[in-house]
Amino acid sequence: EKHVQHDFRGERIRDGIHIAIIGEPNAGKSSLLNSITKRDVAIVAPEPGTTRDIIEVFISLDGYPVLFFDTAGIREGFNKIEAEGIKRAKKKAHDADLIVLVIDCCKGVKQSLSRFDFIDLKNTIVIWNKIDLLSESDKDFLLNKGRLGVSILKNEGLEELFFCIKSKLEAEFTTSDAITITRARHRDSLKKSLFCLRRMWQDSGELIDIELAAEEMRFASYELGRITGQVDVEDILDKIFADFCIGK
Repeated sequence: EKHVQHDFRGERIRDGIHIAIIGEPNAGKSSLLNSITKRDVAIVAPEPGTTRDIIEVFISLDGYPVLFFDTAGIREGFNKIEAEGIKRAKKKAHDADLIVLVIDCCKGVKQSLSRFDFIDLKNTIVIWNKIDLLSESDKDFLLNKGRLGVSILKNEGLEELFFCIKSKLEAEFTTSDAITITRARHRDSLKKSLFCLRRMWQDSGELIDIELAAEEMRFASYELGRITGQVDVEDILDKIFADFCIGK
């Protein structure tokens, strides 16, 4: 039960942890992606709405396999193509393991955050970009409020951002358990095995008839055998004829 309840963490560690970069147009999302990857993977331009589709980049962040997603800027008054990009951006934010919300600190705080009521802030790192454009007093006020201020253009504050990301990943994906499920097939077999084991017991807590309990245990051990490799010849033949085209 403990391993089944890990919410696909093992699969994420194997295939890549999803981090979505969300924000308004021209907040600095694409510049942040380029800064993270240290190459120009996303087009950066002063015109809003430059990013229409999702740009995906895989990197290793202190040993963690991470997929960063640059998304379309969230705004109102857009055409159909940009609307589809915004729809995909919101879906990616919903599905992501972690969100980096980029806010232009030169805009009003309430106005900027009001567009992102669809985001779970518990799963979000909010960064305030373009602090290089602020006066020293405004910058101090922002930082004293405990906000993460950065200047992607000047490469300022990015180390703190990376530290926050790594801290989030360590808290979410580091486990002391001996076993981590890294394949959907293994998770499916564990769920089926657990289902059979639960059926061995009545609602009163007593064991069902011993013959039926033995059959449930046989099914449960068979599903575990699909993970450990303890399968018989008939299982192998069934797999071969199911997945491959073999003539007579």
